[in-house]
Amino acid sequence: MVKHADEKKETDGFFTTIFNREFWMHNLLIVPKVLFFSMIFAINTCYTYRTRFFRHEFGIPTNNYGILASILSLVAFASAPFWTYLADRLRKPKVILMIAAFGQAASFFLFLLIKRGTIDTLLQTMVAVVCVGSLVNFFNGALYPLLDRIVVVILSSSTHGTISKDLYGRQRLWGSLGNFIAVSLMGFLMHGDNYQVTYPAVGISFTIFLIIGYYLIPSDKIHKNKNVEDDHDKGEKEANSDAEKFSTWESMKKLFGNPRFSFFLLIVLFNGLAKAMGSHFMSNYLEEEADGLSATKGQVAIASNCGQTMEILIFLFSKDLIQRFGINTLMVVAQLSLIIRFAIHSFLPVGQNNEIYIYIAYFAEAMKGISFGCMTASGVMVAVKEAPKHLQATAQGLFSGIYIGLAPSLAGIIGYMLIPDVAPLSEDESEASILNRKLELLKSSNDRRNKVKNEKDEVLKSAEAEVK
Repeated sequence: MVKHADEKKETDGFFTTIFNREFWMHNLLIVPKVLFFSMIFAINTCYTYRTRFFRHEFGIPTNNYGILASILSLVAFASAPFWTYLADRLRKPKVILMIAAFGQAASFFLFLLIKRGTIDTLLQTMVAVVCVGSLVNFFNGALYPLLDRIVVVILSSSTHGTISKDLYGRQRLWGSLGNFIAVSLMGFLMHGDNYQVTYPAVGISFTIFLIIGYYLIPSDKIHKNKNVEDDHDKGEKEANSDAEKFSTWESMKKLFGNPRFSFFLLIVLFNGLAKAMGSHFMSNYLEEEADGLSATKGQVAIASNCGQTMEILIFLFSKDLIQRFGINTLMVVAQLSLIIRFAIHSFLPVGQNNEIYIYIAYFAEAMKGISFGCMTASGVMVAVKEAPKHLQATAQGLFSGIYIGLAPSLAGIIGYMLIPDVAPLSEDESEASILNRKLELLKSSNDRRNKVKNEKDEVLKSAEAEVK
């Protein structure tokens, strides 16, 4: 009887825990995990295979994509600090995040109004794509830094003690998992150059994120406990006091006057530049036959997922890595990983159609994942540690803006200068039609060869008949 009573007590305790809100919200920290997963999944429905999307849908050549990406990334760089500083001053990160997410999703559908470019209309098409893409990136610049800031606040007010902020990486890995699934899903849905599927994917995924964010992100209002004032409330009080005390110019001067933070931004710039040089053109490089590795879309997705897998592992163990090796060591590893990545790609022969080289490229892309995981996990902690409380969202915005905005912008300019000119696709032309044309030319060449051979055979037969 005692044994049965104990078993019943354990069972009741299990179900009590499972249906306990505190368990999910504070012990399991389910909110930041779901937020990262849903937001980054939605974002990557926009950006997966973007080079190919612009080339296929609008006829923009690969070499022109470099300058296009440069302009769009520059917009993201400028907008990230704007949105985050606005959130710091208004103390409304949730509202601003929701507005920005809706704005990005809505503006993406403006691409449907742009007609495919031809040789004569390519410039007008590129201008239209830049305008719409800039609007998309203007809103996108707010998403990463604001959600980072919201998650850090959630962790600071959790029940995990003083090391709660070190748990950021374990929440961020769910974003990498969302990216992993988004890349795989979009690669599957785009099979056969079906790039139109991007639009419903963007609409559905952002709608889901907006619903999740509305219900799960804590209110911007500060809820006080009558008996206990926690560290989060104290931090909010201090932040509000400092925000009122310092003017905009004094606040930014104080932030950039910190030499450690300024040097950190310089490191972020160079790391982001190296990362973006590959990200802008990697899918095109892997798929190209003459100047690439002749990979299929599935193999491109696998290469991307190798990086995502390493990101997830780095984020999973980020707390232990930071405590054991320190933030500075992780930032050094981030730089070395990118050096290894580019060394591998530099020595891989192109145009060989050899699958072994694709497998080696998988390893190189895994290095990108290590670099991104180390830089993001350590970078968020530096931004929180080195910035005053009333400027922590602004610091996150500067980190994010440089990493995903300014650095990719410079990388796009460099790519534009290095990649040779390529003629734009005609209005009725797609990559599938190019392949069909090649097959038709090959078939007609074989037909001509067979015709000449038959004529020679007939001449020989007639000559032999005359001899006889």
